[in-house]
Amino acid sequence: MVNIFFATTTLQLLNCIDEAKNYSASENILIFGKKHPNLDLKLIEEVKDFGTKYLFDYSMFDPFKRFLSLRRMMGSVKEIAQTENLKTVYFGNIYEMQQNYFFQHLSGKERIVLVDDGTLNLNFPDRIKNGYFIKGQKNLQYYKNLILYRYKGKDVNRPELFSIYKLDYPAELLRKNTYQNLFKDKKHNKDDNKVVLIGANWASYISSKQYIEILKKIWKMNQRKDIIYCPHPAENLNLLEESFNAWGFKTKKNSLGIEWYLINEADFIPSKIYSFSSSAMIVLDQFYKGKSDLFILPPLLKLGFNNLIVSYFKENRIGNFMDWNDIGIDHLEIVD
Repeated sequence: MVNIFFATTTLQLLNCIDEAKNYSASENILIFGKKHPNLDLKLIEEVKDFGTKYLFDYSMFDPFKRFLSLRRMMGSVKEIAQTENLKTVYFGNIYEMQQNYFFQHLSGKERIVLVDDGTLNLNFPDRIKNGYFIKGQKNLQYYKNLILYRYKGKDVNRPELFSIYKLDYPAELLRKNTYQNLFKDKKHNKDDNKVVLIGANWASYISSKQYIEILKKIWKMNQRKDIIYCPHPAENLNLLEESFNAWGFKTKKNSLGIEWYLINEADFIPSKIYSFSSSAMIVLDQFYKGKSDLFILPPLLKLGFNNLIVSYFKENRIGNFMDWNDIGIDHLEIVD
């Protein structure tokens, strides 16, 4: 009996790792499609909770590559389904989970679990009703001919939901993820001198001059601290290098994301964490609750998902909210 874990993002992977720890590594098969070209697959290869790993280039920038890669992934699933006795199928993404050519390889008896997808699951209630996928949503038009629990007349189990979020989902199918397995072996010590600043994809929304002004204000508020800057994958650090050198910022790039770095690589608990309303704060709030002060800066784009994430932070009392006046910014032209 084996379990397949299907993931394409860092947060999905963290959820899969946490769940995989409930089984022996020999029972677990990881199918991981990297979305960003800079992703360091060596870190994935070092994950010990999966006996078998299939790694694919799942480029988010090239639709044709994405299609071919997904087909290769599904080919691996087909091979596994034909040679192994599948017990549970864990999906990290509700889009990929609905691919028609995946379900044709299932017997219908497998337990199906949605692990947390992070950015998609905040508007999960708009896509789910009573544990079933709804057809016809604008963002699901591509998959409108498929409802999860029925594929070409074949019944499959209703999906369970394993999530860090508080969502409106049938109680018998919902399991709250507290990262109990992922966190239990981490015995980091708090370092009052360390501050973490999570970067943003700012270049499309404000000028480098404005962004540097914001960072300078945060630096002045923590001048005697050791500030570690964790950049967004899309950031151009060359434009920030001169200021960082002047302020003594230390840059920590991690293609697997801030959650992975702080939980799996860092050996300290920072006194403060700042972010521009990053969804990573939801995970970090659970990991550092009562240990670090989390500060939520306004998002640099006030549309769509950013509105959802800010609302979720406020409803669930995650972090301390700051506005531009709190850090001494009088005027900032943010994209509406």
